[in-house]
Amino acid sequence: MRAGPGTWLSGQCWVLAEALLRWITLSRSLPPSAVFLAIIADRQCPAHHVVVCVTEGSEAGAKRRWYLDATGVKDEEGLLRYWRDEEGLDEPFLTAFDEQLLLDLGIVRDGRTSTRLAECVLEAFGWFSPIFLDQEEPFNGQDPSVASDGDPWDSDQEREST
Repeated sequence: MRAGPGTWLSGQCWVLAEALLRWITLSRSLPPSAVFLAIIADRQCPAHHVVVCVTEGSEAGAKRRWYLDATGVKDEEGLLRYWRDEEGLDEPFLTAFDEQLLLDLGIVRDGRTSTRLAECVLEAFGWFSPIFLDQEEPFNGQDPSVASDGDPWDSDQEREST
């Protein structure tokens, strides 16, 4: 998906990133500390894009990280390669999320839209599961209303605590 007026890669990335963050966090399949927002920057600009970072692994063991945005799920190398090769950034890098920086740069934030979008993602794909991150086609044709453990869920029911 190329950046263009009105796309998730053209000023709406923060809205989408917050929606994905809410969907993943509300699914309770990972500890809250394992999911956070990050910024893609380069030498020309301190913030080009907002992504969701998902970290999986034990505190003592190796951790794997994935990054989610409108282009899909990528590891760090794939994400930065995309932004260098496809979006033309000059030596892109990841940096810590900085809300004030994004506001100062005029990157759009709309909590209400993010919340509604998170609801739509939940309705379309069901509860987030880390298994989605390792698959090329996250649902492989299975009904997205079936949780990763195989138990069907009803979107009108509240998710039970894990």
